[in-house]
Amino acid sequence: MKESREVNVQVFYPAEKVWLEVEPVGALKEGDHVEIRCLADGNPPPHFTISKQNLGTKDTEEMTPEDNGALVLESAQKEHSGLYQCQGLDLETMASLLSDPQELLVNYVSDVRVSPAAPESREGGSLTLSCEAESNQAVEFQWLREKTGQVLEKGSVLQFHRLTREAGGGYRCLASVPSVPGLNRTQLVHVAILGSPWMTLKERKIWVRENEVLNLSCEASGHPRPSISWSVAGTAQEQDQDPQGVLSVLNVLVTPELLRTGAECVASNSLGTNTTTILLELDSSRSTGLSTSTVSPSVRANSTSTEKKLPEPESKGVAIVAVTVCVLVLAVLGAVLYFFYKKGKLPCGRSGKQEITLPPSRKSEFVVEVKSDKLPEEMGLLQGSSGDQRAPGDQGEKYIDLRH
Repeated sequence: MKESREVNVQVFYPAEKVWLEVEPVGALKEGDHVEIRCLADGNPPPHFTISKQNLGTKDTEEMTPEDNGALVLESAQKEHSGLYQCQGLDLETMASLLSDPQELLVNYVSDVRVSPAAPESREGGSLTLSCEAESNQAVEFQWLREKTGQVLEKGSVLQFHRLTREAGGGYRCLASVPSVPGLNRTQLVHVAILGSPWMTLKERKIWVRENEVLNLSCEASGHPRPSISWSVAGTAQEQDQDPQGVLSVLNVLVTPELLRTGAECVASNSLGTNTTTILLELDSSRSTGLSTSTVSPSVRANSTSTEKKLPEPESKGVAIVAVTVCVLVLAVLGAVLYFFYKKGKLPCGRSGKQEITLPPSRKSEFVVEVKSDKLPEEMGLLQGSSGDQRAPGDQGEKYIDLRH
């Protein structure tokens, strides 16, 4: 049995139907990747063109898709909305076919506008913010605090009463379309509270080593935006934190004079000044390798000395406790040995041993056993004459009956 090789037979026939497909399926929004495809049932497929009719102006625009009949919208915009139709031209028969028209709707939200654009008010005053945006769908608004993300108000209007310095900063208006997930726009606005500079910290204390290079930082905010100066010489650099805030970093060398006087950061604007005092403490554990010292609670800028207490030695107390414990242990051990000695539980250290046994049934009888390491002279003679051998354990033993 043998089989022939496969042969692919191409059959060419004209198209009878043309249609249009859009991906993805469902609600579209600005920024989506969209593909419009023209399809036909002929082989080879006809040559396609795509026409788009603007729903508002009724103007028609002709577009040429790729060779596979696909028109790709990398980032769809609201201008791409319209009525789309595919036209297929058979180059053999010159017959032309049209697909059914299909509407393409790209949902959108316009840029959010906040008014006033640069809001400001004095401390204790009132302020009203409003935002607006357009869309082809129903829009919902929310106001959020920029630094926390907390939702402050649902609606297009945000009102402030009795403003404080803490109310200054960024606020974001969010416009979203609930019917189209992911379709939203936001706008950030900064609220300025008019007033003298506000320092992040009134006083700071840091541990340093003498003759080291140190970076001192100072942060202040206010409206108008403050400027920062230092009471000590050094190289200072300023960084903008936000429209109303500034951070200054001073590079200095730690000297005895700097340790004595400390450093002062001064922030000023047209409405006033404010200061931050930086107190420097010498860290003896880092400079000498000793344990951390107990330092006085604070050192003011006008102080002339730094008071320190060195850790007191504890070796004497430890030695006294150790000696006391040893004496107690020896006293207890001596008492225990004396107790056993009185009870007869300990040997006396003599070569001979005496045992006195008092049977419980006969209290008036006494038996004394005397053992000796040396055999009596006459016992040796008796052994020599009789030739009887005694057991090693029985040598040198005498029994005296004291019962009568």
